[in-house]
Amino acid sequence: MPSTAVLDHLLAVPDETDAAQAAEAVDVLERFLRRHPTVNGASVSLTAANADDTLEIPGHALRALVDILAQIANGNAVTVDKRIDDAERRAVADELTAEAQRLGLDY
Repeated sequence: MPSTAVLDHLLAVPDETDAAQAAEAVDVLERFLRRHPTVNGASVSLTAANADDTLEIPGHALRALVDILAQIANGNAVTVDKRIDDAERRAVADELTAEAQRLGLDY
């Protein structure tokens, strides 16, 4: 079942530590993807203060993660909220279509 979770975080410009960590992660992930260019997914281990977890990440999500981390490594703030953006674009497109039909415009 797909998750309906919406990311709820503040947009923050990464500091030097964040950028350095992101750059290191990009290097590791890019090396992995070069060695396994057709990967459909990967197991990722997470470790923090007495907690260890392993999860499976789809290949396309792994590639998206590399893109996000590369932006952070370059000092850029990143947000991911495409679902809301797509809904807004659809609503605007629907309004424009309705207006064009009302005006009798062909396109």
